[in-house]
Amino acid sequence: ASESRLFGFVRNQISVWNSDLDPLHSPEFVPNFPEDDAVYDLTEWRGWLTCGTESGRILLLELDSLRVCRTLAAFDGDTVHQLHSWNRFLIAEFHVGHVRIWDEQCNLRHE
Repeated sequence: ASESRLFGFVRNQISVWNSDLDPLHSPEFVPNFPEDDAVYDLTEWRGWLTCGTESGRILLLELDSLRVCRTLAAFDGDTVHQLHSWNRFLIAEFHVGHVRIWDEQCNLRHE
């Protein structure tokens, strides 16, 4: 079983604690994070730290390095309000009311 983690963020800095509240990253700037953007929500999904941003990006970050590895999607100006990991799916709720769902292969399944 994987260890549970707690995440926190301010703009483009992320903090990560383990289940004993020992800091794993406290707080660190995210390498290669888009300069014109800010973290709006985080969730762990399929071994990634999934980051929703103010400008509408969904980024996949490595859990250990916090490095951005992939932009899953970008919806210009549509802030990612909340991210949810449910079974094999990633669910993103956007500020203007859209809901989008991706499967474990990172395919958009619902828009």
